[in-house]
Amino acid sequence: MTEQTTKTVPAPGSQATESFSVSKLKCYLRCPAVYYYRYVLGLHAPPTSNMMLGSAVHAAIEHNYRKKLESGKDLPLTDVKEFFTANFNYSKGQVLWEPGEVPGKVMDEGVRMLELYHTESAPKIMPTLVEQVFQVRFENCRIVFKGVIDLVTDGSLIVDHKTSGRTPTAESIDKDLQATAYSLGLRYMRKTIETGIAFDYIIRCKQPKIVRFETSRTQADIDNFLKLLGQVMTSVQAGIFYPNSTGQFCSAKMCQFWDECVGGRKFNYAPTR
Repeated sequence: MTEQTTKTVPAPGSQATESFSVSKLKCYLRCPAVYYYRYVLGLHAPPTSNMMLGSAVHAAIEHNYRKKLESGKDLPLTDVKEFFTANFNYSKGQVLWEPGEVPGKVMDEGVRMLELYHTESAPKIMPTLVEQVFQVRFENCRIVFKGVIDLVTDGSLIVDHKTSGRTPTAESIDKDLQATAYSLGLRYMRKTIETGIAFDYIIRCKQPKIVRFETSRTQADIDNFLKLLGQVMTSVQAGIFYPNSTGQFCSAKMCQFWDECVGGRKFNYAPTR
């Protein structure tokens, strides 16, 4: 494989003093005002039960694969469930629970999701990298792009794990910026090109199910991603923040900063430049 990511060659002696991530990129594209509240003002809202459940399931999956890196074998299911339960119980006090939500029932859902994944998917995966951190530096730029790849298999397949209440579309996966960021990160840090990118979705429903979506990225995809990344980073540095009141997330239910912004009507940021 000879394809190279030529636009991310670091400048000799360059020092990055700020960091950017795909989470920040997607946040800004969704609503620059949310970016301002979260990353400029540093405001944080308590996590929802969905967010906490996803984090706890992800942590248990990561725990198993880290051990599998050492032993070549999956942990017993009881060990993974115990790890999940301990993580869930530790985190549940930080959650903004909705009226009617019962933590014990949510935990039981997570256990069922984890049981399904551990028995159905984990035995088919042999990891070579788990939670691989990458940093991409750019010429004449003090910003470093950072990320963490969930897992890379022994066949050089990038795998990301998601929990969701609904099944996404294949089209949305093909456009997903996170997949492109992972491809960029692996090629830049390890000088290797992945064989593909897989998203393993654990769908949260009465009878949980696992749906795998596979996609790929070309050098052209990465080049377009880098252009978009540069444009967004330039906008952030220029102090360009505005509410996207037409977005589907602009509602009291979906936006964690609704009280501060109320659909853009209370947003009073003014650039100082």
